[in-house]
Amino acid sequence: MTPRAKVPPLATPAALRGLVTLAVVAGVGAGAGSARAQPSPFSDYEHMKRGSPPPAIAARPPELPVLPWQRGSWILGLRSAFSYTGASSASLVGDNESSTTFFFRFTPTLQVHVVDRVALGVSFGLLSRSTGREGGGGASEIDWLTEVTAHYTFPITARFALTPGVGLGFYFGGSDRRLLLKEGGPPMDESLSTRGFAAALHLDVGYQVSKNFQLRSGLGLFASAGSESVETARTALGTTAFNFTVPIEVHYTF
Repeated sequence: MTPRAKVPPLATPAALRGLVTLAVVAGVGAGAGSARAQPSPFSDYEHMKRGSPPPAIAARPPELPVLPWQRGSWILGLRSAFSYTGASSASLVGDNESSTTFFFRFTPTLQVHVVDRVALGVSFGLLSRSTGREGGGGASEIDWLTEVTAHYTFPITARFALTPGVGLGFYFGGSDRRLLLKEGGPPMDESLSTRGFAAALHLDVGYQVSKNFQLRSGLGLFASAGSESVETARTALGTTAFNFTVPIEVHYTF
């Protein structure tokens, strides 16, 4: 007889139970590791129970104003200046009349930075001053002033700068003046038309108060040379003035 090959016995129930137990233990261990890798959904709640707030987000610092001087920046403003200096006016009879005069100007202005630091602009407004009068009298003269200006900006800090500038313009207007039309004659009140040229130098400092508003002040020189036309005498009398001024300016920048 031919001997039969020996067949290994099937797994016993005890062996099967051992395999199942190992599989369950391995699955539980893997699940616990995955759970430890996830953030706890109750962490914020635990912070609140302990009275300690969650970590704060860093606040963004406020944006500080910056004085604009870059190409393309525009400035719309009100420029004023005043002084108490001298003026001289020619007379029909006798010497020129000189007097201490109060000078004031008020001119809205528009400027644009054509290149970095350099701003060109135009101004149009009022020019008022007292001029010399015969007999020690005085009167006010009011003119319209048109001016072109150029300013250069020297930044010192982000909000503070030196802003020197120059201006050239033309003025025209009128005044009333008591004149001696001839030697020994009575003084006559005459209405005169005035016109002339003006030049200004500025040494100002600018400070950017907020994002769009800027203040300027400093020292200035204002000189004018022109004439007063006397219709009765069909002549023109020369006038000159030279003023040290204190400018006060408010500008809107954009």
